[in-house]
Amino acid sequence: MNTGAFETIQDIGIHEVTRRLSASLTRSHSEEDAVQKVFSGIKHELLWFQDGVHFDLTFHPFQALAVKCLTHVKSLALVNGWIPTNDSANGDLKITLALPNHISVGMMEEFALGLDQAAHEERLTISSLDVTAARTALGIACSFQYSVTDSGIVPHLSGTPKPGDSICVTGDLGAAFAGLRILLREKRIWMQQQELHKDSTLAFEPELDAYTEAVKRQLAPQCRKELNLAMVQSAIWPSSVTLLSNGLYNDLQNLLIRTSMGAEIFESALPVSMATRDIANELEEDVDRYAFLGGEDYEILFTLSPDQVDRLQEHFRDFVVIGEIKPQKEQFIIHTTERGAETHSLNGK
Repeated sequence: MNTGAFETIQDIGIHEVTRRLSASLTRSHSEEDAVQKVFSGIKHELLWFQDGVHFDLTFHPFQALAVKCLTHVKSLALVNGWIPTNDSANGDLKITLALPNHISVGMMEEFALGLDQAAHEERLTISSLDVTAARTALGIACSFQYSVTDSGIVPHLSGTPKPGDSICVTGDLGAAFAGLRILLREKRIWMQQQELHKDSTLAFEPELDAYTEAVKRQLAPQCRKELNLAMVQSAIWPSSVTLLSNGLYNDLQNLLIRTSMGAEIFESALPVSMATRDIANELEEDVDRYAFLGGEDYEILFTLSPDQVDRLQEHFRDFVVIGEIKPQKEQFIIHTTERGAETHSLNGK
């Protein structure tokens, strides 16, 4: 961690920033190896993260932010069939930072440290880290190129779920949104204190001890690579799979529109942790909205034929069935506890 004087990008120049950040990264494989590596089935993911939209620097530590960006890109790669191997990296990661002048060099060194640690744990090759200027807000572009292995999910996917297939989700839902709601509440309290004490500079010190797990799910989520590996080991393949990054409702709806299928799901079957329910109760909010619309859980939704569910659970138990694929093109039925069955349109209106 850099504990010296606050250095701006302007103080030392863009080239020196690039040199320092690149020097912070240890590479398990050389750049030459990354360039010369030949992929038989190459895929590419490119994601953009913007301060004030995808994260809030008021409460997001830079090391954790690096982990979250990498988790999103890596999770997309995993649901598309990329599997890390034990003996070599087969993912090539490129990062571009758009830096406004209020971001210090020390802050970016913290980001590079988190990025390096996360990449090392997952045996990813960071082949480049570039820097450009920004007028107001920090932006992060993550480009990830990877090969789809023969043993991965994608070569075995039909791409289209069948009527009667079980709709499954890993983990629990709504925790990341619960963590965000707590962080935003603490930020509001801090801003009110700032307004009352205009002549003092109060550090943002939220009280989060009671909300550790939910806050962690928001700030530094982890991808669910165990599911991918379990499917490889069991040779049980989903008929479709998608990443839950925009909320269950939106991501499932997109899957149904893309595959021209319908679905019936049950609100009572949604996996929601007690910690998430406690937060929703404390804030007097609807916990089911957390689960349906929250987003950023980075859990995985997939469909299986019913006879495969018990077999997969012998290898991976952290998932539940929340509903069933239906043949109706234009129907997405949600059975709610209070309102009964609700039919949602899939015609894009």
